[in-house]
Amino acid sequence: MTDNDKPIAQLGGLGTGEYFARRTGLPWAMPLALGKDADDLHLSAGLPALQTLLLDLIQRRSCAA
Repeated sequence: MTDNDKPIAQLGGLGTGEYFARRTGLPWAMPLALGKDADDLHLSAGLPALQTLLLDLIQRRSCAA
C-alpha cells in the first residue's frame, strides 16, 4: 500500500509513493484520491473502502502468479 502523492517531474510525473512502489516490482495499491493514504481512506470512506482496495490488490497478485 502506498500514498497517492502529488506527481513531480523528477520522478517522471509520478508521486514518490507510486514511483518507489513501482521500483520494487511487487504488487501495490493506493487510494484514488490525490494526497491520500490508507489511513485517510479508512477515515473518510470507512473500513469497507479500504477492504475493497486491499482485496483488489490480493486478487491482482493471485492472477499474476
